[in-house]
Amino acid sequence: MSSDFLDTLFDAAINGLDTLERARSELHETLQHARFALSATQREMDRVGLLLAWPAVPTAPGAIQPTLTVSRTASDHLYEEGSEMRDGAHWNIKEARDLSGRDPALWFASSPSDALIDCQERFRSVVRACVRSAVAQEEALSLAMAYRDAKRVD
Repeated sequence: MSSDFLDTLFDAAINGLDTLERARSELHETLQHARFALSATQREMDRVGLLLAWPAVPTAPGAIQPTLTVSRTASDHLYEEGSEMRDGAHWNIKEARDLSGRDPALWFASSPSDALIDCQERFRSVVRACVRSAVAQEEALSLAMAYRDAKRVD
């Protein structure tokens, strides 16, 4: 292997780590903002006599429908990458298009406040950041393994 090729793989691995670090920082930041929004929204709702807590969540069968679904789609086959088997799977996020009046914000108030809607969106952004972080981690690992395997051959 040429040293230029190894340098390219090394640079790609380092860039993958940078991307992973940015994704993890974004996740941490979105978690902080979501937690702050939850606290502020709970205080606001307490002032008007509404409950923003688990006891307010309906428990009847079929009452809760996902508004955001995270899945991992696997390919039909495994393929070998270097000395390890990879499944070719990838993460997907699907948002419900039609809530048909089942918006979770309606569990807590018939007319949800802007703060509640903002809080809800912040927690959705946490889920999206989790997926971006997982994807970045898999990519960084894949790039590092490619560099490691090329270095072994060299």
